[in-house]
Amino acid sequence: MTRPTVKPIKQSPNRRHALTRLATDYSVLTDERRAGRGRWTPVGMKEIELPLELIRSSQVLDYLVEWRAEEPPKYRGGAKSTITDLHVLVAATVLALEHSSLHLKRMRDVLAYRLDDEAREYLGVPPQPDDKHDPVAAKNWKNNTEYAAKKLIKIMDPYADLDRRRPTTRDQRTEFRARLDHDPRRRNLERRKKEHLDQFSNAFLEATYQTMNRDTRRALTKSGLTADQTPMPTAGRIGRSRLVDGAERKNPKVLEPEMNWYYKRPDDREQRPGEGGGPGKDTSSSVWGAAANFAILTAEIKGVPVPPIAIGFSLSTPLVDSEGELVKLAKSVVDRGHKPAHITADREFFAGKDIEKLHKPVRELGFDVVTDYKRDMLGVKGGHAGAVQIEGRHYCPGMGPDLMNASVDAESGLLDEDTYIQRIEKRRAFELRAKERPDENGKQPMMCPAHGPQARVVCPLRERHPKSSSKPKAKVLPANVPVAIDGQLPAVCSQTSVTFTGDEGLKHKQVLRYGSEEWAETYNRDRNLSEGFNSYIKDPSHEAFEARGGRRMRGLAAQQFLATFLVVSANLRAIYTFVHDRYLAEAYGVTKNRAVHISDYARNWFTKPATDAAGPPAQHPLRT
Repeated sequence: MTRPTVKPIKQSPNRRHALTRLATDYSVLTDERRAGRGRWTPVGMKEIELPLELIRSSQVLDYLVEWRAEEPPKYRGGAKSTITDLHVLVAATVLALEHSSLHLKRMRDVLAYRLDDEAREYLGVPPQPDDKHDPVAAKNWKNNTEYAAKKLIKIMDPYADLDRRRPTTRDQRTEFRARLDHDPRRRNLERRKKEHLDQFSNAFLEATYQTMNRDTRRALTKSGLTADQTPMPTAGRIGRSRLVDGAERKNPKVLEPEMNWYYKRPDDREQRPGEGGGPGKDTSSSVWGAAANFAILTAEIKGVPVPPIAIGFSLSTPLVDSEGELVKLAKSVVDRGHKPAHITADREFFAGKDIEKLHKPVRELGFDVVTDYKRDMLGVKGGHAGAVQIEGRHYCPGMGPDLMNASVDAESGLLDEDTYIQRIEKRRAFELRAKERPDENGKQPMMCPAHGPQARVVCPLRERHPKSSSKPKAKVLPANVPVAIDGQLPAVCSQTSVTFTGDEGLKHKQVLRYGSEEWAETYNRDRNLSEGFNSYIKDPSHEAFEARGGRRMRGLAAQQFLATFLVVSANLRAIYTFVHDRYLAEAYGVTKNRAVHISDYARNWFTKPATDAAGPPAQHPLRT
């Protein structure tokens, strides 16, 4: 089977440099063209140059050839298709970059009517119809474009056997779910096709990453990620009805049975695990469609700023294996040669998911974790060898209760911000110290903070080392000294060191000290990047990611195929904005003041307590 090729438009000694130049130039060009976009706006060599470079850089044409070779052999009679994979990809990219709807008719218009003679000859697209208004020619072009697009999507479609022209009944959906659950061969096919689909999307995103200038990429020695999910309404508006005892209560006609209800409120998601149910009476809090999984590029902790682009993207069924999707995105980033730094995610991920499915795989890939905790995870939660575990770290059991419960008291509104930060900093002295680096199995010996010449704490249970510094140290107060049980002190208080396995406290473990200024700066920055990108790509005047009317194709694979080009457009726009802002700052000393989003988290955490004469201060819980 011959491989399709993309002819280079011009020779460049450095393709990445050319791609960077095209990306920055094209971002301005598309903004200028948006006012004149439309069915008859010409598309010439200048307009297809960047799409072709992105397609070449992504290598998706080679992938498509390989994936077709995996398909069972079929009789391919008849005339050869005049519309190729390359034509479909170029048309979709052009439409996305000019912020047009990604309709098949619009793709048809690009190929049939908008390409000028030079671009048409270069791409090998058939001649333009003699009459723009000829309905027969328009229909033939539409059919050919639709056939080529659907043939391309089919080799990546996990659910290609579904008939998208006919809605499914309740019994058919039950059979569909049972087949996915109990047929190993079907599950393996679904997994393989989904891998192809995700590889297609992430190959395009990697191509946009390569458009960043060389200095920015070199300064990014490691890649941090901030992960999030957001709903993506799909073409089929009718969703499954509420489940009662595992069966649908009603029998609506559903066109996309692989989709599900996406609940915007976290409480709703917790109450409807797995398959979930219907939207109930409050339809404003639920969306029928897919879950869009994003991994946004972020700087290392205390690293240089980088453009906030999506470096990983996929669609999945809402309420189903969101942690698995995050792991796959992280693995894709590492497989593409990026060195892992850290992953930031909200309480829906690391605070609420299974350790075996999320925490271990992420750490095996080399990523550290920055996250928030749920209410019931604050304060002392277990421990090891006598040391107490508090919010991801192990501390001396003689640390005072005011320091142990600092986060619990802050959430209850009993502390102001300055007092809370002071207590978090005072904790630092009581934290166990590493005696050695972890071995290949993750085991690491840890020492009591009052032991050895580098001791940071003075404790009645430990003799002061003769070489210990004479500087003032934190003290274990007599009331807090650990007591012996059956004549035996805790191991951390009586031994020179205790061994911690790599899995010890893994559910709570993170790279930064929870509540510290460094943690707050990193977590807030990364979470703002995630939420900001979600808003950025949903802007109705640009990508309009949430507008289902711009993506009129059915099925998860078709929706991800189209959404990929929207993410590509958002990435290039973000890179251009980043470069342009830096240019304004360097050339004119102008710095844009962007709006700061103040969340409920920031508003409620340090609310000063209102004193009630009848009792203790009123509590103002952060999480509801």
